Amino acid sequence: MSEPASGRASPTLGDRLTDDFNKIIAELENDPAMGKFKEEYEKVFGALVNSNDSEKKLIQKCRDLNAEIVANAAKVQSALKLADEDQGTIDKLKGEVEKAWKMVDASKEKETRAKENVQALKKRSRRSSQSRSARRRRRRQAAGTAQGHDATAR
Repeated sequence: MSEPASGRASPTLGDRLTDDFNKIIAELENDPAMGKFKEEYEKVFGALVNSNDSEKKLIQKCRDLNAEIVANAAKVQSALKLADEDQGTIDKLKGEVEKAWKMVDASKEKETRAKENVQALKKRSRRSSQSRSARRRRRRQAAGTAQGHDATAR
């Protein structure tokens, strides 16, 4: 609303309609033949005022709902952004879990090979020990036989 040079606000449409209504009603007051018309005119003006008030309320409600929609749209955008970030984190963690499982599998394979190597080394060690024991026995037997020959020869 603009202010005229006098410093007062300019009259609104509603103010002008009310002024016009009051002037017409004042004119109709003086004419008794227009009594019925005056009553109908007052009803129509009342309906117009109610309609105008309802329109103002509806316009304000539309503004409020629009502001709420904008606020909710921002919240939805934020939620979508968080969901995208969460999905990225989920994908990253899935990759890390897969990598960890591959490492576990590789470790199990190494452990299995290491156990097989240990078993093979133990087997080899037993054979080596048995072989050395057999050689010692043969040497002892050979030494015992040689001593028996020496004793018989004397």
